[in-house]
Amino acid sequence: MAKINWNKIVTAQNWQRLAMQLTESARTAASQNDAKAMQAAGRDLRDFLVKQTNACPTEVADAVYGAGTALNRLIALDVAGSIASRTVQLNAYMDDIKQAGERIEEQAKAIGLKSIRNAVERGHELIGELKKLRQSIKADMDAPEVTAQINEIAASLQELFKGLENAIDHEET
Repeated sequence: MAKINWNKIVTAQNWQRLAMQLTESARTAASQNDAKAMQAAGRDLRDFLVKQTNACPTEVADAVYGAGTALNRLIALDVAGSIASRTVQLNAYMDDIKQAGERIEEQAKAIGLKSIRNAVERGHELIGELKKLRQSIKADMDAPEVTAQINEIAASLQELFKGLENAIDHEET
């Protein structure tokens, strides 16, 4: 494997991608029964586990650990017949890493959209309040409580628009 710049592996997605690459290298080495490549892949998997940060999802680290364990068994046994079954096991760990990456991406999308969804929900609430206010205005245009409601809803709308602008600015960065 090429030299890894561990300082650039900072997000969960970075860790997931690196785990996929390392596990794929291990799987390839195992399927080719290449002892030197398996040892190098084993070192890379071990380095991943040693250098992982809190940004690395536990599921990804567990899958890398499992892949490293399976590869170490393969190296220790050095039995040609078990290579095929170990390759299947490494493929399963790769699938685990892929699934973890998909969940991470979905969670990132959900977190990013949460502030926008909240603002939209508040907008719907304000529309309902405006409809009620319109009925009140028709009933008694000069009532002080109507003027207070109008001012309150106007302030809420201003907050809503500021929240939407902040959410959009946040999504664009």
